[in-house]
Amino acid sequence: MNDKKKIEDTNWLLSGKYRVRILEILSTAPSTPSEIAEKINISRASMSRILKALREKSFIDCTSSSAKNRLYFITDAGKKIFVHVHTFTKQEGG
Repeated sequence: MNDKKKIEDTNWLLSGKYRVRILEILSTAPSTPSEIAEKINISRASMSRILKALREKSFIDCTSSSAKNRLYFITDAGKKIFVHVHTFTKQEGG
């Protein structure tokens, strides 16, 4: 990932209230949308939009196309940007 893309992705992740938190949850174990929504206390509709956006960025993916059995997990790209954002926010005092 080049520096410009890394900066853009970092800014994008930090501009959303739940994006980094979802990556954090998925970095520990794959989860269903309901499990994630419960952990961060948001509606299923909001969760669906956020997961779709993270998936479009290739930071997460899911194991099934069936909504009933969908289990989300963090991708290698998601792990890399999560580590970068975590390091960046520590340096910034966040």
